[in-house]
Amino acid sequence: MAPIYRKTELTWGIDPDESALARNEIIRNTVPGRAEDMPFADDAFDLVVSAWTFEHLEDPPKALQEVHRVLKPGGKLVFLTPNLRNYNVWIIRLVPERFHDFFTRKLYGRGEHDTFRKFYRVNFVPQIDETFRRTGFKKINLMLNGDPSYISFNEPLFRLACLLERVLDKWFESAKVHLIGIYEK
Repeated sequence: MAPIYRKTELTWGIDPDESALARNEIIRNTVPGRAEDMPFADDAFDLVVSAWTFEHLEDPPKALQEVHRVLKPGGKLVFLTPNLRNYNVWIIRLVPERFHDFFTRKLYGRGEHDTFRKFYRVNFVPQIDETFRRTGFKKINLMLNGDPSYISFNEPLFRLACLLERVLDKWFESAKVHLIGIYEK
């Protein structure tokens, strides 16, 4: 869930979970923190990359204002987040939050407490467009991407997921699972 912030040749990772930062073997420069209150100077980064973070933001405008603040003029924000219109999100939202940790461990093999509360407050194209515009970002690109792996726990489910992806491609493109965006300060 940790967004990655790139400062010239250096890559920084920020996450409120210090143990997650300690386990990260890819990002060497880490700092505990939250997207809504980042411990970086104004105009510090050329690029901010955020993967599977927006669905967890309680206050997306505040987080986006912070990203805008730490980006240099012309800097880019690239993100990947689930699409609120996708069936996977509907399934996740039907499961009571208190069971998410159990299912994440069992289905995905992740560690205990490796789940985070989801709000989905900026996970729909019109919400993204409006929220980003209000926080001063200019849209470069926002696309939808399919992925059958979410429910592919065995061969029959993988085949079902592939079929669902073909249906989405043909008739319901706006319901593909991933929203991938590039916005500029």
